[in-house]
Amino acid sequence: MPEFRDPRIDRVLKKLKPGEREVADLYASHDGMTWDLAAAAAGQPPAFGERVPRKLSRLGDQFASRQAGELHIPNTTKPRTRPAFG
Repeated sequence: MPEFRDPRIDRVLKKLKPGEREVADLYASHDGMTWDLAAAAAGQPPAFGERVPRKLSRLGDQFASRQAGELHIPNTTKPRTRPAFG
């Protein structure tokens, strides 16, 4: 079965440090792997394994936000007006 690769995922993974990338790769390549076990297999402490998914989530959110910003279309082209009284 061919491996599925999404270029957006690669862009996020490239932001990881080498040790973090190793833990993420181990986690992704083994069924039933936990982040703690992936960290241990990479020679890292369990806390490191807990940090990697949080960082991936943050990087993914930042990537999605940047992508949404690139596609931002204003919902109006009318000039903004100030309230008459205020």
